[in-house]
Amino acid sequence: ELRGNIIQYYEYRFPDRKLYDLQKVLSELPRSIQEDLVVHVYRDVIRASPCLQRLRSSALGDVCLRLQQEYAARGDQIIRGGAEPDGIYFIRAGQVLVTRGGETVRILKQGDAFGENC
Repeated sequence: ELRGNIIQYYEYRFPDRKLYDLQKVLSELPRSIQEDLVVHVYRDVIRASPCLQRLRSSALGDVCLRLQQEYAARGDQIIRGGAEPDGIYFIRAGQVLVTRGGETVRILKQGDAFGENC
């Protein structure tokens, strides 16, 4: 199972098998180019998120520079019930089960967001 989780992570993180460190690439570029690049990298998330679509382009670049990718394997708990989320989560691939008392109350999928209100 661990091997499968590791393979799933790398298939998610590098779907086209191009290995690069986005933060390293960004750190070497001027700020305006950094913003353009991250807006391009996260274009699928932006298209699927009404709250991101409402932002002015200058604010959108700044927000995208602050996004951090996280991977959750099948069965991982992202936020515990009753806990305050520490941000907003955008689902880029896969799905998230929202449960209450062990029962599934909602299934979130690619393009959905959860966490702090947007």
